[in-house]
Amino acid sequence: MPVIKPLSVNLSEWSHIKIGTECSDFYLPESLEQLLEMYDIAAKINKKVLLLAGGSNILFGKVDDYIVVSDARLPSYWRQEGKEIIVSGNYNITRLLMKIARLDLGGLEFLGGIPAHIAGLVRMNAGAFGSQIADYIKFITIIDQHKSRVIPRADINFSYRHSNITGCITEIRLAPEIVPYKEILTKIKANILTRSRLTPINLPNLGSIFKNPQDASAGYLLDKAGFRGKRLGDAAFSSLHANIMVNLGKATFSDAWSLITAAREKVKKDFNINLKLEIEVVN
Repeated sequence: MPVIKPLSVNLSEWSHIKIGTECSDFYLPESLEQLLEMYDIAAKINKKVLLLAGGSNILFGKVDDYIVVSDARLPSYWRQEGKEIIVSGNYNITRLLMKIARLDLGGLEFLGGIPAHIAGLVRMNAGAFGSQIADYIKFITIIDQHKSRVIPRADINFSYRHSNITGCITEIRLAPEIVPYKEILTKIKANILTRSRLTPINLPNLGSIFKNPQDASAGYLLDKAGFRGKRLGDAAFSSLHANIMVNLGKATFSDAWSLITAAREKVKKDFNINLKLEIEVVN
């Protein structure tokens, strides 16, 4: 296997909101062996490893302390073993749902239409419509600090839009439900339609910026606090959904972060509620 070399990229091309700066320590490993090398490379130059999946929920600021490692060129696969599904971490979730639907395997339709790799969804315990991906996980395989290991679901601490998973998720074993093919398709289409009505799909965005507080909606709180459609530079909270930030053209990290900070402060002032981020912010 040839020695992997760093690339110079603009990280705005690797985040769905199209915000980011130049990065000269960007890597695209093509095998698990090369992925393991990333930790040695980072240690030699005294940096940390920043793992990048689909880029659907990451806001890039300064990345000087990191080497950025994308899973885009790692082997991508899925297979059936009995009633369970084994899938690589870099597999697109909607594509996977459509594949396993033909086997009458479902239950994960609530994730339909999310433009993300499944590893990222597992790490944040993604969910919608009252369901969460944690409920369908049997095991995960991660690479972390020079080794690969398998972690059973019982040893992972999942909570609302959060997990304690560290390292790169390379494989997931799922236990879907037996659901008729047509029923799965109907649910996926309905969920995608709902998302399209609430999400500004014509503009770069990261989906929900904040987690919903207990017994409340972040979008509702932001709307009441006056942030629906609120703009700073080219960053703005969408007029369709107050909890979704969009890039109107040339938004910078400073634009986005200043607007996020202002929104949190206003909601705290008006409702005495501390909004927690759902996205990952690197700065």
